[in-house]
Amino acid sequence: MGLFVKHAVHYNSGYMAKASSGILEGMVVAIETNSSTGEIQLAKADRNGVHTSAAIAGLAGDDAYNSGNTMVVVDPVYQVVMAKPARRIGDYLDTTITNTTNWTDSGTSKRGVTVFSVAGEFASDQYVSTASASHTTTADAGAAPAYAINDGWTWGGSGTNAAFVGKLIDDGGQSVTILARLTGAVSNSLLPFRWVFNGA
Repeated sequence: MGLFVKHAVHYNSGYMAKASSGILEGMVVAIETNSSTGEIQLAKADRNGVHTSAAIAGLAGDDAYNSGNTMVVVDPVYQVVMAKPARRIGDYLDTTITNTTNWTDSGTSKRGVTVFSVAGEFASDQYVSTASASHTTTADAGAAPAYAINDGWTWGGSGTNAAFVGKLIDDGGQSVTILARLTGAVSNSLLPFRWVFNGA
């Protein structure tokens, strides 16, 4: 999906993600251990008892999946940003050794995913527009967000809807870890925010 980077203080690159991870640019991602190899990998952050704030790595700066992709473009006339469909090739998809000449194929993605962490201003289409957090850890069944400037947003959980995983969601007034604060109203399907989370 799309992520517009107005400015960023720090980013990491090289984190691997499974081709089946479903990670799209602009999603909130967490660090976890690959159950097969024991190595570090990225996953869509899930607040439903799967990833605590200590696991939050930041915002994905790349797609690790090639379905449902968008890109953020700047309108050169009106100087506004908007999300548009994007075509992605299968660079990140896993292949088996029988299908490739890469004898060191490990079954993981071929390139790392950039992760923006530690401050910055962004606009993303990876947010929940229909609900807000209604429980500190498990449920996202509250009212639709009001999009107030400086409103706190956290990461979605799978307790109510699996589609919320990895997406920013309004804190709903719950005692949750705030990752981002809004800097304006939604425009052209993009949520403008500043990343305020600096680690647990």
